[in-house]
Amino acid sequence: MNTPFLIENEFFDAAETLRTQFEQRLAVVPARKSKTLFSWADSPDCYRFLSTTADQVFAQEVVQTFLNRLRIWAQARLNVYHASSPQIHVYVRGCRRQIAPDSVRARWHYLFSLTQALHPQIRVLSDRSSEGQWVRVGVSRVTSARLTFNQLLVHETDLPYGVENASPSSDRPLDGSVLLHGYLW
Repeated sequence: MNTPFLIENEFFDAAETLRTQFEQRLAVVPARKSKTLFSWADSPDCYRFLSTTADQVFAQEVVQTFLNRLRIWAQARLNVYHASSPQIHVYVRGCRRQIAPDSVRARWHYLFSLTQALHPQIRVLSDRSSEGQWVRVGVSRVTSARLTFNQLLVHETDLPYGVENASPSSDRPLDGSVLLHGYLW
């Protein structure tokens, strides 16, 4: 891999269905309580975002279709056969993830964007010199991409990554950066 990640455009035929279900699920929750569907994932100076599981938002059938598509792609591109069910991470005002590795046994990490307006910037450290640590790095060691709607980004889990929210002025999950996040092995 020349860059530290792979990106697939127009990855999932039913991406609009996922986004519609996300919007519909939030519509049934009063606006002032829309964050109650989510839990805060928060570690000062490291990360802050809203999180929930896919089964809380999406119909099981569309999640299974997404996972089947992901497994077929992963088998062809990475020679791996398994995919974890996605977590939904939503980045609203004040949310971000500093560049850090994931501490998991899976080899690959995926991010799939359901963000429609302002797109989050995903930053991946292009070397493994800081393995296992939260890091502060110079720009020259980081490769970044704006993840647009219906794009899949996959990188090795031992490469630290970060997420920069592109919509820093809103607290509403519908306005935030919406990413499905999981692992491949």
